[in-house]
Amino acid sequence: MTGKLVEALARTGFVGVSKIAIMSRERLALLRPRHGVLVVQTPLWADELRDPVISLRPRPSQTGSSNSLRR
Repeated sequence: MTGKLVEALARTGFVGVSKIAIMSRERLALLRPRHGVLVVQTPLWADELRDPVISLRPRPSQTGSSNSLRR
């Protein structure tokens, strides 16, 4: 059955939308055809992403050690 679904999705350019459970949590999933197999892709939501400005700030331990090496 999966073979026909992969063929139909590839032919039409559509994706399937499904709900899956990972670690006791339900998530939205996209089903995409790729190289003759079905790929399950879970999109990221805004609350799952980190702010890039915050994640690029060096930690205090990193700044202290790098400053001591530069002197």
